[in-house]
Amino acid sequence: MGSEQTRLEPYFRNGMLYLPERTANLLVGAGLDASVGRAAVSGLRLDDAAALAALRAAVAALLAQVEPNNPVHAALASAETQFMLTGLPARCDG
Repeated sequence: MGSEQTRLEPYFRNGMLYLPERTANLLVGAGLDASVGRAAVSGLRLDDAAALAALRAAVAALLAQVEPNNPVHAALASAETQFMLTGLPARCDG
């Protein structure tokens, strides 16, 4: 139960994208519309392009505000999170 409360990464379940409440609150603080944040906690359809675009923009804004060594940055900048928000695999820079 404790790991559920500290989890920051989005996750898929039953064909929907979910954000932990803590992450949604952080993203609302970074400019995400509160209604999109609430919807993401309850589950977003993967074809909701407007909500996903808003999430991507808020994640980018939040990442610009936090230090790279911050756990929030690590969770939201991960290849898995970026895949969940874009549907595209992470680019390899090597």
